[in-house]
Amino acid sequence: SRASVFVADAFLRVIEEHVGSASTAVGAGYVLMVLYVLAVLRTPKLALAGIALLLCDLAGGFGLACLLGVPSSILTLTVLPFVALGIAVDGLFLILHTFQATRKQALAVGDVDGASR
Repeated sequence: SRASVFVADAFLRVIEEHVGSASTAVGAGYVLMVLYVLAVLRTPKLALAGIALLLCDLAGGFGLACLLGVPSSILTLTVLPFVALGIAVDGLFLILHTFQATRKQALAVGDVDGASR
């Protein structure tokens, strides 16, 4: 019917408005998180590798969702990247902590490069 066309058009305009403004917030959030990770970890290679892995995860997730025909919504386009960012940064800190603990343990034993003598 004619009313459903107007509702669908209005809905699409609202989605475009919100996704456009949310993409700026998502971009700013990622830039701030990269700066935070770089400042806290003090290992730029690990921080940048973690962020690159996160971007690959997001691209793969959105690509798989499109391939499977999962409909997009404002929620998936705005909230999901922040949730993925939080999970990725948490994992990055856990990996770094484990690496540092293992390295300290190896140094305490006298086994610097991980191989037994």
